[in-house]
Amino acid sequence: MLFPKSISQLIAGIGLKGGGERQRVDQQSLSASSGEPCSYNESPLVGARHHIAKLLFLACCTTIQANADETALPIPNDIATLTASREALANDPHRPRYHLSSPIGTLHDPGGFAYWKGKYHLFYISPGGKGHAVSEDMVHWKDRARIPGIAGLTGQMQVTENEAWLSFARGTNGVYLARSKDPDLSSWTTWKALSGDELQADHSTPIDSFFWQEDDQWWMILRQAKERTGLYHWDNKVPRLSLFHSRDLRKWTRHPEPFFEKRYGIERGHDLACASLMPIGKHRHLLYYFVHARGPAYTIGRYDKQKLSFEEEHSQLFSFGPVLYGSLHAPSGLITPDGRLVTIFNITENMGTKREVITEGWKGMMSLPRVLSLHKDYGKPPVLQERPFIIESNLRDFFNPLQIEPVAELKSLRGESVRIENLTVESGKEVVLPNVSGRALEIEAEIDFREAREVSLDILHSPAGEERTRIRIFREAWHGRSENAHTLSIDVSESSLDPRVPARTPESGPLWLEEDAPLRLRVFIDHSVVEVFANDRQCLTIRTYPSREDSQLVSFRARGGSATLKQLTAWKMKSIWPELAE
Repeated sequence: MLFPKSISQLIAGIGLKGGGERQRVDQQSLSASSGEPCSYNESPLVGARHHIAKLLFLACCTTIQANADETALPIPNDIATLTASREALANDPHRPRYHLSSPIGTLHDPGGFAYWKGKYHLFYISPGGKGHAVSEDMVHWKDRARIPGIAGLTGQMQVTENEAWLSFARGTNGVYLARSKDPDLSSWTTWKALSGDELQADHSTPIDSFFWQEDDQWWMILRQAKERTGLYHWDNKVPRLSLFHSRDLRKWTRHPEPFFEKRYGIERGHDLACASLMPIGKHRHLLYYFVHARGPAYTIGRYDKQKLSFEEEHSQLFSFGPVLYGSLHAPSGLITPDGRLVTIFNITENMGTKREVITEGWKGMMSLPRVLSLHKDYGKPPVLQERPFIIESNLRDFFNPLQIEPVAELKSLRGESVRIENLTVESGKEVVLPNVSGRALEIEAEIDFREAREVSLDILHSPAGEERTRIRIFREAWHGRSENAHTLSIDVSESSLDPRVPARTPESGPLWLEEDAPLRLRVFIDHSVVEVFANDRQCLTIRTYPSREDSQLVSFRARGGSATLKQLTAWKMKSIWPELAE
């Protein structure tokens, strides 16, 4: 079934009346390529452009359900259709201004992130083919046509000077590879690298893969897991990655021993989905992955080229709240031309168990790209403190072994700014910050706890306080044996009056601060997503859905004693999408 590509044809094809008259499209719940339901709530969409976007999305879902092979889906995938869809979705108040969001339908896992021929390319799972976006700076993104020929589930990407490769899985058919020499990466040649038959004994669909070239061979690691009641497990065994090697990318041989067994920090039987291995610091590598029962996580360790294995040193989570409730999901990463290790995640909607969609015609977005590096003191010999049993440097490595920073290129989006200095708030008091408001902001703040046990920035705050999203820092509240281990938290329990928004516990993670170090925050607010970077040691991300137009204020409060906001600068952030420019 072919669908018309122009907006006028679509309007004529569905008999939509002009003037933005309300129309209703029947609710549907259809399976996309990832197994996530593609669904809408029953409320009518207002305006012709919204109806068009909804029709296109449902068409994508329907076609995917009917074409499990996904090799040649006859649906609109051209840039003009994606642009028209973005324009149709522009009135949604939850649409982000400077995050990469879905142009139509659902944006799922990133499945390839690389720098090629002067541009950053990001591929992701989406209905109707592999989603594709390009950028010159990892900030300003442009849609490219989806590519049905490389549609499939999570894999990763590698490039050389003249060629690019992608890996992906196609259901029970196994692991596929694709190669391109096209400067735009819009044309690919694909082949089956590993069949489902030869993997079925200890790998079940989807078989996530990561591959790399070393010396004169190619290496590939695969997740070993089996599906159990909607999650993926490894038959109550230790989570494991298998290893294969090849000289020509076509004939692969399995290494007899596993590449990695996760023995600490994750329960037996959990999985290591969407795994990638990247060099970080001297003599160490970072293995990051998604655990379906826990969320995204990472392991710092040593890659032994002689033993062909990865040995764990420290592990920690990227996300600390409930899984698939408006939080980080699958990771992907690359090494930039200037040597930075940059990761990006898709962020799910907070739909709860009812799967009721709050956004209209689209679901999902990517996180802001973040730079990961080892902390300068990572791995140094422990220093015994005067108090017994306390080895503070060991706890520091345990809680926050990584430096986590937003990419510097994000500063290019800063617009008008407001600055506040030396604002002291007494215990139990809250001060609404003058002239600081908006739904697309960056806030940079430095806070002195003084006597306070808790400080908070309340953002997306309505004038009477009916809605607010709270960024809270609890002093010395993560570990009872450390004065340096604090708790960073984002609380969305009061963020929305919309009854469709499900309950969610706060996103709370450890934050290690050195002795007498001030608390430094960089807060990115973008309509329905908040990302908080603290002292370059921790980053928390969460979806939030304020329903009031006036939920735009920012306030500062303290509890248990006074605290001082030493300085705060707030910038209006420019939109990267023309249809959302203010």
